[in-house]
Amino acid sequence: MSGAVWDAGRCWRCEADDVPVIWLGPVQTQEHGAGPFAACEPCIRRLEQLVETHHMQADRSA
Repeated sequence: MSGAVWDAGRCWRCEADDVPVIWLGPVQTQEHGAGPFAACEPCIRRLEQLVETHHMQADRSA
């Protein structure tokens, strides 16, 4: 993620503490409203793979 600001914190995906994370955006829940969704580099790579797969499957069904 070029130009991104990394801070030490907790990854909201793998729950690793005190790792470099980047804020990806808000996450919304029914009971508690919005919270800041941050993830570490390995989790961001996995999320990117999931998004790529999603778009590849959507392209096939179109």
